[in-house]
Amino acid sequence: MAFLSYGAAAYVDALPNHAPAHVYVVAVEGKSISRGRSTSYDLALAPWGDQPAREVSVSSDLYGQVDIGGDVCVAAYVDLAVEV
Repeated sequence: MAFLSYGAAAYVDALPNHAPAHVYVVAVEGKSISRGRSTSYDLALAPWGDQPAREVSVSSDLYGQVDIGGDVCVAAYVDLAVEV
C-alpha cells in the first residue's frame, strides 16, 4: 500500500491545526500519463469518506509503485488540508 500526497491547502487560520488526520484506504481505479510541456502522472481514486471519486497527480516514483486495483492511504485533516 502506498501513501501519497497532493495539493497542500492554504492555511485559513492563523494558528496551525494539530488535530490528527483521519486516514482512509482508497482503491486505485485507473492510471494515466499525460505528456506535453511536462509529464503528469495521475491516479483515479474511488470515493472515500464524503469525497467523490477524483483524479490526483502523483510523482513518477509513486505512480510506478501503485497498481490498478491496489490501495493507497488518504489522510484528511480537519479544516486544513488533504493528503493522498
